[in-house]
Amino acid sequence: MMKRFFDILVAGILLMSLSPVFLLCWLLNCRRVVGRKEFLGRNGVVFSLKDYRAECRCGYGMLALMTGLLSIFKGEMSIVGPRLRSVEEAEEMKAMSEDFVTLLDVAPGMLSESLLYIPNDASHRMQVLAIDLRYVSNRTFIHDLAIVFDAIVFFVTNRI
Repeated sequence: MMKRFFDILVAGILLMSLSPVFLLCWLLNCRRVVGRKEFLGRNGVVFSLKDYRAECRCGYGMLALMTGLLSIFKGEMSIVGPRLRSVEEAEEMKAMSEDFVTLLDVAPGMLSESLLYIPNDASHRMQVLAIDLRYVSNRTFIHDLAIVFDAIVFFVTNRI
């Protein structure tokens, strides 16, 4: 309950405060919606996020953030959770490990420990899975706040 309240509060604040930036990015950069990508969510429910074509990386990043925040508002995602996986990637991981289904107990997150420190490629999938499984079995609100703090530090120090 506390996690969902936190998700709605943070997503709402970010959507409201960044809405002028989102609108500007959409007006200046977005040429059109080029499709939808399907992802596996809580309890194996498939949901989709719009994929935009933008003229610059910043515009694309802001539009991706906006669609992610809207998905959090709808309850399809969370601020912090296991790494978001496409339906295809999830099927591959199910075949690799029967423990994968444990990840479906919670909503995927915009932020995750594995996202901060491990690349998302086939050679690292088992490492990512291990970190995400550890998150699911040890998740607490304090741990989520620590991941948010780590993400802020990570993105600030890697952008400077």
